[in-house]
Amino acid sequence: MSFFGYLGAEDVLRDRLVKYQRVSGGQAQACCPFHHERNPSFRVNVDSGSPHYLRWDCKGCGERGWGRKLLFHLLGEQQKDLVDGLLPKYELPPASPLHLVHREQMALPEAVLELFRGWTLDGLLEMGFSQETLNLYEVGYDHWLKAWTYPMRDQDGRLVGIYRRMPNGDPKYLPYGVRDFPEGLVHPDYAFHKSQHLYGLHLELQRTRDVRGPVVLVEGQKACMWTRQHLGYRVLVVADLGTSLGQRQAELLGWLGRMVLVLYDNQPRAQRQAQSAAEQLRSRGVLAKAIHTYAADVPQPDDLTPEQLEETIPWDS
Repeated sequence: MSFFGYLGAEDVLRDRLVKYQRVSGGQAQACCPFHHERNPSFRVNVDSGSPHYLRWDCKGCGERGWGRKLLFHLLGEQQKDLVDGLLPKYELPPASPLHLVHREQMALPEAVLELFRGWTLDGLLEMGFSQETLNLYEVGYDHWLKAWTYPMRDQDGRLVGIYRRMPNGDPKYLPYGVRDFPEGLVHPDYAFHKSQHLYGLHLELQRTRDVRGPVVLVEGQKACMWTRQHLGYRVLVVADLGTSLGQRQAELLGWLGRMVLVLYDNQPRAQRQAQSAAEQLRSRGVLAKAIHTYAADVPQPDDLTPEQLEETIPWDS
């Protein structure tokens, strides 16, 4: 038994949530810890055998997320070791030190996300993104820089970076550095190593048993969210955050054990990079195919209509 007397995550929930009660389907309900309410509108999956274990949402305030965010909220940021011990582990095989040397990736404190909550996302909703998709990817808004924010998590769900992008798309996605956060909130040696991560991978690892289709590899966050929103029932979707596929990213894709369809932007340079990424994956024994063309008047995947997106994927590959 731990110092706090908690044997598992559900013990924490039972102890810290008001009106906690098990209901049907491996779910529990309680009063939401993220806003004041008298009647429970908060649901959390407490079935430890489910791929959605500790996923939660509140019908009252719209907050949703996974176990790390909830446990940190209930126990405090200072209880990182306890929280880590209570969370399920989704581990991939370690990278071989014989051919790949990694720079250590520090995690960011979950508290930094509070800087970007509470602001409107109307612009993205008007583009056709659903509130469910925006919540799933934890999209926020930087009030000072007037930019949308896209948290980046590694395959274990740790918050390792945050990207921002202006609503007009200029400049492109930029990662936050130490100086972008309040002094003392982030370790002074923190740096984000883009080539080690795939955007959305932590979400797709929850779904590998439920989805039998290929992996669709796109460039940016919006393309990833848009493709997942409309095709997610048939494919896994991740983004490499640019048109240069890193060695670690290629290994992560290989470990998923699926065919990879590379769906980059619809410009000549991006199409060449898509072919290069597919060739790099094939050299590692991964089935991969670059999707070279789609609607000529559409610059990038998130500009495709749901119908065009469906037609673009070669389902018979």
